[in-house]
Amino acid sequence: MMNSTPFRMFLVSALFTGSQLMAQDIHFTQFDAAPLTLNPAFTGMFNGAVRVSAIYRNQWVSATMPYNTVSVSVDAPVVTFKNGSYFAAGTQLMRDNIGDGFNSFSSIASMAFHKLFGYDSSRISLHGCDLAIGFQAGYAQYASGLNASNLYFRNDIYIDHYYLLLGNTVNYYLLNTGISFSQTTGSRFNYTIGASANNINQPKDELLKRQNELSGLDKRYTGIAGANWLVTNRVTISPSVIYITFSTREDYIAGSEFQYKLTKHPNANGNIPSIFLGGWYRTGNTGMVTAAYAFGRLRIGISRDFRSDEPNYGGGFEVMARYIAPGSKKSSHRKAIPCNRF
Repeated sequence: MMNSTPFRMFLVSALFTGSQLMAQDIHFTQFDAAPLTLNPAFTGMFNGAVRVSAIYRNQWVSATMPYNTVSVSVDAPVVTFKNGSYFAAGTQLMRDNIGDGFNSFSSIASMAFHKLFGYDSSRISLHGCDLAIGFQAGYAQYASGLNASNLYFRNDIYIDHYYLLLGNTVNYYLLNTGISFSQTTGSRFNYTIGASANNINQPKDELLKRQNELSGLDKRYTGIAGANWLVTNRVTISPSVIYITFSTREDYIAGSEFQYKLTKHPNANGNIPSIFLGGWYRTGNTGMVTAAYAFGRLRIGISRDFRSDEPNYGGGFEVMARYIAPGSKKSSHRKAIPCNRF
């Protein structure tokens, strides 16, 4: 297997695009299940006491070595002030695996301050704004367990073992920051816009910069806009657009999710079960479909993406779960947090 042509071709293409591999975290199809990867300012932006999210992604299933990603995050408002503003904190763990030879791991601590304003004293008008500033610090590692002496290539393929990271481990620290603004304009519409910068501590030394590019440490900038529109008492439309730029590449995701409430009135526990269906387009002729079911504070979803120009690509498959623990009466004023989709 090690000296097979398909394996050699896949290995070379995968390693020489290492920066794209390490940037897959932002390419979750169900991106609302990994809010801390989108923007540090989204830390704690939800209705409740604690949010726990987990997502698993499998892609390149038709390749010799499939690509698997697991992400788990926990965040919560930890300090609430008298005026309704609050400070939130959280953490995220993520691991990537490419077959048995390559893997990466990252651990990030996230925090954000949310300034709420525009609400009346009784907080019942459902009009208000949330201006948030977030910051993240973390540690990441990229490692190769392959032995280069066991690999065979054609004589005309030049391989630099150092740059390919064969048998090497790269460790680095991450610094990210972001800002977001959300507004509720009534009982039927709210929106969020935001921008973030990842890997802002990228070294300036050219040799280190070359290493970091192959490890995925290029500075990455993300812009996002989304809204929730309650069309009827049972139907909500949630369009979103995400724009990402890193190194010399630009990506975007655009589409919408549709929510349908299965009942008109909440049950004894105040819950209304809902189903969600979404359709999205991503740069590179990639189409994405999502489906989810939510009951109470638990949401479970699946998704599939595929490239129209490469029918044998195999696409990617995801499964996610998110649970939001209910908040106390003391924090009930946050019921009007705008656009907690993210």
